[in-house]
Amino acid sequence: MRNSLVGSPLTAVVLSWLALQACSGSSTDSRGGPSVAAADADVAGLCSAICERSVSCEPLEFQSDTCEPDCRSDNPPKWLRRDIVRGLADCQSKLSCDDDDDDCLPQVLEVLEPNFMSSPLLDRCIEVQDQCGGFSDDACAYAIVFTDAGKERMQACLNSDCDLVAGCIANLREGN
Repeated sequence: MRNSLVGSPLTAVVLSWLALQACSGSSTDSRGGPSVAAADADVAGLCSAICERSVSCEPLEFQSDTCEPDCRSDNPPKWLRRDIVRGLADCQSKLSCDDDDDDCLPQVLEVLEPNFMSSPLLDRCIEVQDQCGGFSDDACAYAIVFTDAGKERMQACLNSDCDLVAGCIANLREGN
């Protein structure tokens, strides 16, 4: 199940939520770290990179006038880590049409969060998704790409009753 998380639609943006490259630095570099949220400009940069490639590589599937607004509305920056969003934007901007954008997120995470697969929050999310359903296990990637504050909110969601978890996770994804 975890392998499907890395190649998920979330990865396609920020996956289209997230896709990162061989960026350099650590959580203490100028990109920020686990507690620094992305700004609107960071998400706009990511969406610009994603849409530029998508429109040029798959013009029949992506509309240039709607791609970026749709991407920005799907990826509110409030809980997203700045360093990850910037890494994904950088990776996306370097991809050719033949490259798989799903490779970006793992590349970024290997640099910024090398132990991401052993995240207790990721484990808890997958466990709750298996028990409760109501949300895709793709949403568990947020356990990795969220800021510390976002992760705290996600933990609270995962600790709630099964009938409330899906709505709570959806609210987080929307930046609430």
